[in-house]
Amino acid sequence: MGEIYLIRHGETDWNKEGRFQGRTDIPLNERGKKQVQILSEYLIKENIDFIYSSPLIRAYETALPLSQKLNKEIIIRNNWIEFDFGEWEGLTVIEVHNKYPIERDLWLYHTERGRIPKGESFKNVYERLKLEKEFILEEHQEHKIAIFTHGAIIRAALYVFLEIPYLGFGRVTVSSCSVTHFKISKGKFILIRLNYLFPHEIFEI
Repeated sequence: MGEIYLIRHGETDWNKEGRFQGRTDIPLNERGKKQVQILSEYLIKENIDFIYSSPLIRAYETALPLSQKLNKEIIIRNNWIEFDFGEWEGLTVIEVHNKYPIERDLWLYHTERGRIPKGESFKNVYERLKLEKEFILEEHQEHKIAIFTHGAIIRAALYVFLEIPYLGFGRVTVSSCSVTHFKISKGKFILIRLNYLFPHEIFEI
């Protein structure tokens, strides 16, 4: 039985400031670096077979401690990159709410119908994650794999992996360094844990 661990990257300064990061290549901050070291101590117990990462540095840096401990390479999969947030990129959550209230409400509660101004469509993200789902089913039905990626992408993966037509990203929390865990059974993805921290109190640094 295959298992998939979707891991959101550790904290960055833009996370701390509540900014939309998107494709802007922001590294982990000092708190994020501590988070990922602690996280790797727990993930190493899961006997991961393969490690995948978004190409962005914050995801790669989150994968690195586990890679070093297991002596396994980090394989970059471009489809796990964060949304292109277009005009929202670099803005705070409050700024987006004030400047784009209608678009933001759609994004939060009817994401599949929403559109970020000059940004990537949900349909495009859905299609690239659908390709990743097919890749996993073809290559990893009997493996444990860790995928280091981004908050909005993990939310989108819930649509794809669980075949949910409607959800809304605002209804799901995905914390820094959290793990969302699936198993594969008869070609179906089964959600085991959502937004899990190892354990919660270790991140109160």
